[in-house]
Amino acid sequence: METPRGNRAALATVRLVGAIAACALLLPAQAFAESTAVPQSFGVGRSITGTVNDAQVPVAFAGLIGMDANGVATWAYCVDVLTPLAMLVPYEEIGWSESGVANLAHVARILQVHPADATAARGDSDEAAAVQAAIWHFTDGFVLTGASAEVRQLYESIVFDALTNPISFEPSTSLSLTPSGGVGAFTLATNSTGPVELRIAPVGAAEVVDCATGSLVGSSTRGPYPRDVCLRPGGGASSVTLSASATATLSAGRVFFRPGSQRIITAAGRGLGVSVNATWAVPAPPVAPAPPVAPSPPSAPQPGDTPSAAPTPGAPAPAPAPAPAPVPRNAKTTPKPKPKQGVLGARRTKAKPAAKARPAAKAPRVAKAPAVAPKAKRAARPAQKPRRQIPFTP
Repeated sequence: METPRGNRAALATVRLVGAIAACALLLPAQAFAESTAVPQSFGVGRSITGTVNDAQVPVAFAGLIGMDANGVATWAYCVDVLTPLAMLVPYEEIGWSESGVANLAHVARILQVHPADATAARGDSDEAAAVQAAIWHFTDGFVLTGASAEVRQLYESIVFDALTNPISFEPSTSLSLTPSGGVGAFTLATNSTGPVELRIAPVGAAEVVDCATGSLVGSSTRGPYPRDVCLRPGGGASSVTLSASATATLSAGRVFFRPGSQRIITAAGRGLGVSVNATWAVPAPPVAPAPPVAPSPPSAPQPGDTPSAAPTPGAPAPAPAPAPAPVPRNAKTTPKPKPKQGVLGARRTKAKPAAKARPAAKAPRVAKAPAVAPKAKRAARPAQKPRRQIPFTP
């Protein structure tokens, strides 16, 4: 479609790169390692013009994209109008929440009502262009402004139907293995109706068991899916790779992603062989604690050592001996009594009792030490008995 000459200056800021204009692309939070697709050619479609955020976006081709998915030919549409499409390079399948594409429930309705195989079989370029424009309306806010009357009328009809009849569920994945949070645990999901083959590398490095029951899964498993499987290490390897393969269906409505390139969405379902790998880093075994160090035995007694008496447990410590009371310098001592001398031949007389000892002067007070036994009273010295007198005979 020819662009009016007066609008060419406004379009100078929007340049086509390949099939569409270039723009930055946010990476998804997590990419699923599932099916791989390679865009290879363009199918039926037309050139159109529209706006995004009031900026003119001329598109040289809007329609079906032919691609190879795991060796099987299928169709796709673009879901990112402002990013260039990379041809002949692989794209990886990702989930809706990881893709960053808006309003995929409305896009899924469009793909359901307008299957790509029927559009391609009829060679209907108007329908292919209208479907692509309607998809961009929901994913990028694209508003169709330049197209034939047939394309515009079909575009408006498709947008109205998708607005009123969105599909709230995401098409099932062909095959995926995603970490489920446990140690060596993965969630196996697939839409395959046949067996899923499981392999471990290195061989014998681990066993695949059911996370819920602990029972051995073996080399092949069937649904229901999703199913949580766990790796139980057994070969001493530092990392283990779990591989799963099956014959499954690549449904219409699955998103494919490549960093820095336009995202695409499958427009037709295909049965194909799929495989996926997941690698698990086996945690190192815990290090055993060092044994406690035994205390060294006591040294043997040497000759000449005096053994010390061990105190009796619970016995009180002996009290220290009381200090003697100090005697004042001016204190008088009591003289010893002397016996009286008798007359020769006289009868022995009874000695008079000794006089009472004069009490000693009081000693100055001394502060009592704590926990010291009381002072013992000093006993008075007994008086000596008088000596017996023997008569002298000349």
